[in-house]
Amino acid sequence: MKATAVLCVLCCLSLTAATLAQDESPDPLEQVRALYDACDRPGVPGGFAVAIVRDGDVILQAGYGYADYEHGIPFSTTTIFDFASVAKQFTGFAIASLVEEGLLALDDDIRLYLPELHDFGDTIRIEHLLRHTSGLRDWVGLVKLSGRYKSDVITDTFLMDLIVRQRELNFSPGETFLYSNTGYFLLAQIVSRVTGESFREWCHRRIFEPLGMTDTLFLDDYREILVGRAASYKRGRDGEFANHPNHLTAYGSSSLFSTVDDMAKWIVNLGERTIGSDLVWSMMLEPGKTGSGQVTGYGFGLSLGEYDGMANLGHGGSWAGSVSQVTYFPEQHFGMVLASNRDPSGVYVDQDVYDLLLGDGAAASPASSEEPGHGPEIAVDPEITDAYVGWYRQDTRIIRVEKVDGVLLVHLPWGDENIPLRPESETSFFVEGSSVRYSFQRISSGRVLSMCLHTGGGTYRYSRLRTEGTPLGDVEALCGEYYSEELGTTYQIAVVDDWLTVTHLHNEDVTLVREERDVYIGDRWWFSKARFLRNEEGEIVGMRVDADNESVQGVLFAKR
Repeated sequence: MKATAVLCVLCCLSLTAATLAQDESPDPLEQVRALYDACDRPGVPGGFAVAIVRDGDVILQAGYGYADYEHGIPFSTTTIFDFASVAKQFTGFAIASLVEEGLLALDDDIRLYLPELHDFGDTIRIEHLLRHTSGLRDWVGLVKLSGRYKSDVITDTFLMDLIVRQRELNFSPGETFLYSNTGYFLLAQIVSRVTGESFREWCHRRIFEPLGMTDTLFLDDYREILVGRAASYKRGRDGEFANHPNHLTAYGSSSLFSTVDDMAKWIVNLGERTIGSDLVWSMMLEPGKTGSGQVTGYGFGLSLGEYDGMANLGHGGSWAGSVSQVTYFPEQHFGMVLASNRDPSGVYVDQDVYDLLLGDGAAASPASSEEPGHGPEIAVDPEITDAYVGWYRQDTRIIRVEKVDGVLLVHLPWGDENIPLRPESETSFFVEGSSVRYSFQRISSGRVLSMCLHTGGGTYRYSRLRTEGTPLGDVEALCGEYYSEELGTTYQIAVVDDWLTVTHLHNEDVTLVREERDVYIGDRWWFSKARFLRNEEGEIVGMRVDADNESVQGVLFAKR
C-alpha cells in the first residue's frame, strides 16, 4: 500500500474514532434528566415537577410522584400548585406598573391607602414594604404566636385585623433588612384600593392573561374548588409524611396557584419582557439599600444573587407542605422552575443542573443527588452518642439533641420534625436523603464543646449549653398567666418536669433555656426568646416575646 493511501486510511480511522467518541459523549440534558429521575421516591406521598427554559424555549419538562397520593393521581407540569412566596415578584410587578402609570409613588406613606393601620410615629413608605425594610412584624410569626397552626383557616380578613392591632415595629422604617410577608400582603391591598379591582382581577388582566398563563391565579378564597390542584404532605416529628391542609388566603405575599408549565411562560417573559416596560423592569431589578447604605440583594419581590459568577434572580416559596423555586440567569437566557408538594422535597440537584447546562459539564452522579455523598453508616459506642445529648446554641437559636431507641434525633426550632442522625464516624452524622451533616467537637476527656451544622450554604457552629434541669435562678416569680392585647391570646408559664415551660390552649409546649437573668431562649421557632419585665419593686409584670428568627420582635405580654 502506498504511503498516501495508508495516510488516507489512518485519517479516516481517526475521523471515525473521533465521531464515535463524540456520539458517545453524554448529553448534558439527559444527565440532568437522570439527576431528577434519581430524586423520584416511589411509595412516598407527594411528588414534584420541573421545567427548564433556554433561549425562550422549554427544553425539559418532567413530573414525578403524586399530586394526590391517596387517589393515585400523578404530579405533572400541569398540576395546579401553591407557589407560596414566589408570588412576591408579581406583586412587585404590579406596584412598579402603578408607579409608572403615576397612580402611586414609592415614597408615599402607606397610610394614605391604608388609614386603618396604626400610626407608629415613623412613616412607612411603599418602598419600605417592597424592600423588606418597613419594620412591620411578619404575619407568619404573628399568626403562630396568636395560637393558629399553618393548617388552620387563615383568611385575608383575619390577617388584616391582626396587622391593624399591632402597636410596635421591629425597628424604624428603612433601618435594616428583615424579610416580612406582611409588607407584600399590604402591597396587594394597596393595588386593590388604588385600581378599584381585586388584586386577583388586576393580576389576571395585566399579567397572566397576556402571557397565556391560563392556570394561574391569586387565590382569594381558600374554599374555592381548583380542578387539578395538588394535595400537600409534610414530614412530622415521627419521621412519617402526613396530609397538610392549606386554608390560607394571603394573596400578594403568598397564595399564588399556578403550574410548572405556566411558570415557564413567566420565565420566558423574564427574558423577552413581553409585558413590562424598561422602567418597570429597572425598578424590579434594582437592589434595595438600608438606611446605612447596605445593599440588600433584594429587588421588587426578587432575590438578586449569583452562582459561579453568573448573575441570577428569582424566589423560593414554602407553605403547608408545598416547596417551590423559580430562578433565571439573564445573561445565559436560562431558567428553571421546581414545584413539590412534599416537604422536605428530596430534590437536591440545582447546583448540579447549573454545572451541567451552564458550566463545565461536571456534576454529581445521579446516585449522589439521591444520597448526597457520605460514608456508610457505622455502629458507634452508645456512651459516645450519649454525650451528644443536650442543648446547643447559636445567637438566639437553640437546637436540642435527644436520643430515642438508640438513635440521635435533632429537633430544630424552625422545623416540625425530629431528624434522625446516621453515624458515618464517631463525630460525624448525616441526614438520610440530604446533603446536611452534623458534627460534634470533643476534647480528650470526652466533653462535648460544640456541634456544627453543615449545609450547602455553609457551616454553622452551635456552642454546647451547660445546663440541666431548671435553669439557674429562682423561676417561681416568672410563673403565671400572660396576655397580649395585640394578639388577643394568653400563655401560661410553669415549671414542668424541671423545665420552665410555656403552655397555650392551642400551641405546643415551649421549653425555655436561660440565657441570663430574666432572658430565656425558646425551643420553638414561633417563641424564640422571652425577656421578662420587672417594675421598680422588682416584681415581674410582663414579658416581651420574639418569634421566627426575629421577624417578630418584642410582642408585649402583660402578667395577670
